[in-house]
This record gives sequence, C-alpha cells and structure tokens, in this order.
Amino acid sequence: MTNDPGRWQPGSLALRITLIVSLTLAMVFAASVWIVSQSIEQHFEELDFGELQAVAESLDRALTGQPQRDRPTALQDRLAQAVAGHHGVYFGVLDSDQRWIFARAPQALLDVARKAVVVSTLSPDRLVVWTVGADTFRGSVVAIEGHKALVAVSTDAHEHYLAKLRRGLWGGALMATALAVLAVCVAVRWGHAPIRRMSATVRGITSENLHVRLDRKAVPRELSTLVASFNEMLDQ
Repeated sequence: MTNDPGRWQPGSLALRITLIVSLTLAMVFAASVWIVSQSIEQHFEELDFGELQAVAESLDRALTGQPQRDRPTALQDRLAQAVAGHHGVYFGVLDSDQRWIFARAPQALLDVARKAVVVSTLSPDRLVVWTVGADTFRGSVVAIEGHKALVAVSTDAHEHYLAKLRRGLWGGALMATALAVLAVCVAVRWGHAPIRRMSATVRGITSENLHVRLDRKAVPRELSTLVASFNEMLDQ
C-alpha cells in the first residue's frame, strides 16, 4: 500500500510528550504564582482592615462621648487624641452640614470621600479602593453618631511590593519552566534511544542478512512484544 501524501500524519511522539508536560508545568507554575500573590494581597488587606478598624473605634469613642454643648475646638482635641499614634492612616470627620470638623488627609482624598457611599459598620467586604491622581487608597466612610468618618490607608507601598514580587515570581516560574522543558527533552530523548537503535537495526536488515534478530533484552518492557512479533515474522 502506498502512502497517501494528502493524508494527515500524527506528529512526533517526542514532541507531543514534551508539549503536554511543558504546558502542564507552565500551568502549575502560573497557578502557583497567582495563589502566592493573591495570598499576600489578602494578607495586606487584613492588615489594612485591622488598622482602619482600630482608628474607626477610636473615632467612635470620641464622638460617642461628646457632650451636647461641647466646643468645636474641644471636639477636635478629643478626636486628635483618639487617633494619636496611628501613623500611615488618613481620617476625617464630617458633621451634619458636610463640613470637615477634623481631617488629616490629602484634599483630593477628602473630596472623593465626601461623595462616597456611607456604611453603617466597618467590615472587610465594605472597604473600597480609591485612585486619587497617582495614589491609591483603601478605606471606607462610616456613619458614627450623626457624623461621617473617613478612614483610609495608602496602598502604594503594597502595590509596589506586589508588583516587584510578581515580577520575581514570574521570572522564577519562566526559568523553572525552561529548565523543566529542557529536562523533559533530555528524558524523552534518553527514553527513545532504544527505539532509535531498534529502528537502525531494522533498516539494516536486507535479503542478505535475514538471520539478524532484534534483542528483546535490549529494549524496554513496553517494546518486547513488538520485538518478539518482528522476530517471528523474520522466522516465517
């Protein structure tokens, strides 16, 4: 039977094995990078929420204990004392007339917070991310005793760290994938060596040396049946 040149022929077995293993390893490394980066990002979110919750509770205590006829300066002093020691956190308090009676935050962030959705209680799922110019903040606006309290932290340091980490992880994943592909290629070539030797022996058999037989002990167990069948065919 002659070969049909238009008929599709399966690709190289070595190439298929290499591609399958390489794609599998690449997906595993990519999933690992994603899981690690997501885990660290979630850890940062938990740290931010813990700090924001502490500030919100301090503001709540200060506003809850406010006397009915307290002077504005006295309230500002009490709010300043309540949030003293919380570094790296931005906060502000709006009164019922939408005026900032106390604020320690960039004006652009205060303008965004003035229009933000107010929540009754602070929780991780109610934190929002605000992009103000080139800066990014995570926080929320909470309703406290007739006031609106802004609590927010800058996430720029987190983002820079995560970006650097992701670059390192992706670089390591690519390098590991390349090394794994190289190892697979070497393993496949080494594993196919008996097949190449057997093929060379078969090509060397002609009508003048039909006494030549393939050695079953020189091939892997998976090829022993094929070798036995070929030797039986030569015997017949």
